[in-house]
Amino acid sequence: MKGIRWLTGTFATLLVAFVACAGAVWVFYPGFMSFDSSLGLWLARHGEGFGMTPQIVTLVWRLLLPLDSSSGAPLFILGNVLFWLSLCIFALTLFRAWYARLLFLAFCGLLSPCVLILAHVWSDATLIGALSLACALMFLSAVGHGKIWAVLALPFLVFAGLARFNAFPALFPIICYWWYVMLAGTLKSWRLSARYAVLLTVTAVFLAGIFTANKTLEKHFVTIPMSAWAVVALWDLAAVSLAAGEMRIPSFAMPSTTTLKELREHFRKDANTTIYAVVYDNGNPSPYTAEQLKEINRALLTTIGKHPKAYFEHRWRLTRYLFGRYGHEKSLAFYAGITPYGDNPSMTLPENAWRDGVVNFYQEAIKTWWSAPIVYVMVSLILLPLFWRQRRSERGKYAFTLVFSGLLYVVPLCLVAPSAELRYFSWLFFTTSVGVALFFSMMKRRDCPAAQGNDGSLV
Repeated sequence: MKGIRWLTGTFATLLVAFVACAGAVWVFYPGFMSFDSSLGLWLARHGEGFGMTPQIVTLVWRLLLPLDSSSGAPLFILGNVLFWLSLCIFALTLFRAWYARLLFLAFCGLLSPCVLILAHVWSDATLIGALSLACALMFLSAVGHGKIWAVLALPFLVFAGLARFNAFPALFPIICYWWYVMLAGTLKSWRLSARYAVLLTVTAVFLAGIFTANKTLEKHFVTIPMSAWAVVALWDLAAVSLAAGEMRIPSFAMPSTTTLKELREHFRKDANTTIYAVVYDNGNPSPYTAEQLKEINRALLTTIGKHPKAYFEHRWRLTRYLFGRYGHEKSLAFYAGITPYGDNPSMTLPENAWRDGVVNFYQEAIKTWWSAPIVYVMVSLILLPLFWRQRRSERGKYAFTLVFSGLLYVVPLCLVAPSAELRYFSWLFFTTSVGVALFFSMMKRRDCPAAQGNDGSLV
């Protein structure tokens, strides 16, 4: 009877996850495409590589073109499939009761802001799919199903590191835990300090390898070399220029006729997108040389030193926009449409009353604290010490790692984010939601240090 109940519960969970995934794909098909999404399609179709776009995403998109060369549907579907597969694995592993599994799928899937990001053809959506599946597979190893699942997670971890330039902070604790799982037997008899030293070293080497692979891809596939950091730095320089009343942008980075008045007319406090009209002639950017990039960095450092108040006021303003409630004029939550670009095939969203209703629902939800990243930050900060107290259990170590990863992902945004966009918090939304589920699962199991034996824990 137990076997029958297990099979029935497993089948029901798989069926619900499949229906939820298929429903999301059907409602949002072929995926919303903002300007950078349409640029990505153009790059894939023409065999080009843009320096500000992750090359691995363009290459994967190029491989998927035979399935549909007129839209981003294949990439959109891939992200959703990986995401819902990861939730299915967590649901089956965390809970035994069918109703608990269904509540988990609804809470972490349908009711999570992740659904808004996954509705788009964004590298952020691809990141959620790849990294969530990697962590789900690692969780199977964490709860005793063998190291093979951690091995299977490896390609998804590498892909996540290549898919987003800013994924390294989030990957650091996850890679540390991955090595801990793989080397658990070897490290068990070592001193605590030696264990940490080994884990930090192999993690650093691993991330250096991903960084090198990313640079190699850029060297071989980038045909339009542009610096993602340069346009952020130029926006920061524009903000300080307006606050200080003096032009701080290097002369080579803008037309000679640009004035502070013109700069003010094009400047947005919440995004760097309109600054292109000022720093580039006719909106047609040309790549900077290595020396020019160094000059931009020197100009920014000099400007921060000379006008620290103006710089940090600008960054603090963006931080408030980033972490606060969305749905107002100083935020970019999602783009419910398809932006035309170049000679991309003309594409419009098909008529779908369900999609219109769902979009309206989420538009209203965005105006509440439901999507405010600060809420997820606070919940994660509450969970961290609770999981730290459970660090002698494998679930406790895993849960701490996952939630810590989500927090590390968003910390650098305060200084490097180019705009206030909800998609930058995709990984935080996932880790916090799953972290809450892990907490309730552990409470139900009474998973505490006293119940654990000497398992060779790191701490």
